[in-house]
Amino acid sequence: MDAEHISKCLGELLPHTVDRLAREKPSAPYGLWPVAQASYEDGFRTIDYGQLANIVNGLAWWIKKNIGTSQNGEKVLAYVGPNDVRLTALLLASVKAGCVLFLPSPRNSSIAQQSLLTALNCQTLVTSEPTPPAGIAILESVKPRPYHLTIPSIDELLSQQHSLFSYEKSFEAGRWDPLFIIHTSGSTGMPKPKIFTQETGMRHIACSNQAKEIQPEAGSVEDFLQGKRLMVTMPPFHGAGLACFLFWAIPFGTIPIAPAAVGIVTAEGLLEALEQTPAEVAFLVPSVVVELAQDPELLVRCAKHLELILLRMKTHNPGVSGALVVGTRRFQAALLIELVASEGNKSLNTVQQAELIERIWPSVEEANRYAPAHARIEKALILILPVNLPLIRAGKGTVQRPASIAQYATAIDDLYANADAIDGHHDNGLTTNGQLVDLADAQSVNRFIRNTVASLRGLVGSETESTTFFERGMDSLMALQLLRKLRRGLHRPDLGLSTIYSNPTLSQLQDAITSRFEDTPSAKEGLSIEPLFKTYSELIQQIPKPTAATPADRASQNEPLTIILTGSTVRTVAERRRKRLLQRQG
Repeated sequence: MDAEHISKCLGELLPHTVDRLAREKPSAPYGLWPVAQASYEDGFRTIDYGQLANIVNGLAWWIKKNIGTSQNGEKVLAYVGPNDVRLTALLLASVKAGCVLFLPSPRNSSIAQQSLLTALNCQTLVTSEPTPPAGIAILESVKPRPYHLTIPSIDELLSQQHSLFSYEKSFEAGRWDPLFIIHTSGSTGMPKPKIFTQETGMRHIACSNQAKEIQPEAGSVEDFLQGKRLMVTMPPFHGAGLACFLFWAIPFGTIPIAPAAVGIVTAEGLLEALEQTPAEVAFLVPSVVVELAQDPELLVRCAKHLELILLRMKTHNPGVSGALVVGTRRFQAALLIELVASEGNKSLNTVQQAELIERIWPSVEEANRYAPAHARIEKALILILPVNLPLIRAGKGTVQRPASIAQYATAIDDLYANADAIDGHHDNGLTTNGQLVDLADAQSVNRFIRNTVASLRGLVGSETESTTFFERGMDSLMALQLLRKLRRGLHRPDLGLSTIYSNPTLSQLQDAITSRFEDTPSAKEGLSIEPLFKTYSELIQQIPKPTAATPADRASQNEPLTIILTGSTVRTVAERRRKRLLQRQG
């Protein structure tokens, strides 16, 4: 499209733009779709802007007849059907009729569909003929049952010339009206509706058209796509797929091509589509990228038909298709690893899992460097998922976190319970000379603790009798690692984190472990709390004191203090701190 057309698009609503293009350039191609839904035997059907506007008008009259018009998108129509021109046309027709089209993912669960339709007060479901399985599922599960309409076929819509269905709203009057509704992936809970207004569309177009401060020869994706034939593998109920058919096609003359009317696009299907109709650019979903990466010959064959492939895929280790960090309400995070699914791929045995963990460990270590203590991953807390039970994903391919965690709840519990046994470190209760640690021998225990602490990565400074572990930089993760090594190496499963926090020096920890008789809690806490109070007291002394008190300062001295207590990991320590603070006068 020329600059004049693009300029006009920035100041008009999409239904007006389509009507204008139907008058000015009726034979200009809008997009291509397979004639048959399940194969490419009948080739592709090209829809021009004259035909698009005619279908939009026909569907707008059809909506008015069967549902009636409304104002400002008050009536919500859900649509489930194949990826063909009727989707774009019904979306624009809904806007003309004052309604709004909702595009639910056919991969949603029945509970998710119920939640979405209820949230939108959507009472009408439009489907193609025959009703797709996803449409049947909605009709059978959603209560109250939506009013069901069957959209006319493409041949029926193209067989007659429909009169213009006028859209009278000005740019200012209609810019905040809803254009369409999609929903979030559901990766953090139930999917939530996302309403795109016409203003949202205008901003997308304006952003794509703005001047780019880059080298002229480099160009940008938006500039490159203008006027190009674009193979779109994104599903039409996804924002990226809709952007191709609405915000790249209509303003900029990009010609979207849908490689499949139903089902999920495959690399073989993409190649078959390219052999039927030429394209210059392909916009690929991750699954197709994975297939092409695993079959170089197929990639070369596809590349012969394309100038550019836009990859929607994250960098990952070979053989790994997904990862999920878990550990909410636990002291430490764990990592779930999903393997790439392929024909004949079997679940790994214990040895193979250990080998895979070693291969991916450098990537985990790199991530650990930038993560807070509670979010760092240990080898013992990496779980390789069975290939027959992959992560649960939303329609756009993102992981649905709550559903996936619920699916592996038992395995995650077992992972945490068995973390000590899985750890591959050789701290099995042997001293450096190969002898077992004698718990009755204080020096033997001291050496073992000293060597174990020294093996922890991240500690700073040198060890002294009065220096606490935490003064040397020990965090909660290091404390947990130390606890596991002590439990296993000393055969003392009764040890807890409080033992380390309450005895933060080498000598104190040695005494706590070797003591055969329990001291009274008050005496023990009194001894163990002093190093912490000493540390905090020294830090408090470093706070600058005011040089002179103002009248306002003197008046405020009689007011009660508000103190925020943080870092109280150990319950007994926290209770003692609170008690001392509350007993403090003023």
